[in-house]
Amino acid sequence: MSKKKTNDPKGTIPDPEQWTTHHIVPRSRGGNKLQNNTCEVRRKQHEAYHTMFKNMTPDEILEELVANYWGGQRHWLYMSVE
Repeated sequence: MSKKKTNDPKGTIPDPEQWTTHHIVPRSRGGNKLQNNTCEVRRKQHEAYHTMFKNMTPDEILEELVANYWGGQRHWLYMSVE
């Protein structure tokens, strides 16, 4: 888990390829540290996720997608992708 050197006063920046623990339901929103609420993702994907979805819960993310990206069409939530 290396860090890259930079001119930043702190001295290093995190490696974007480093593995980090993502909490599916954010801990600040009542999520726990148990395995069924975590997954390992690369730092760059983790940061992109939180840039897009902030600290939303999975249910809030789905509501955001339905309301703002899918034109209110909920049937997408129940489709099987095979």
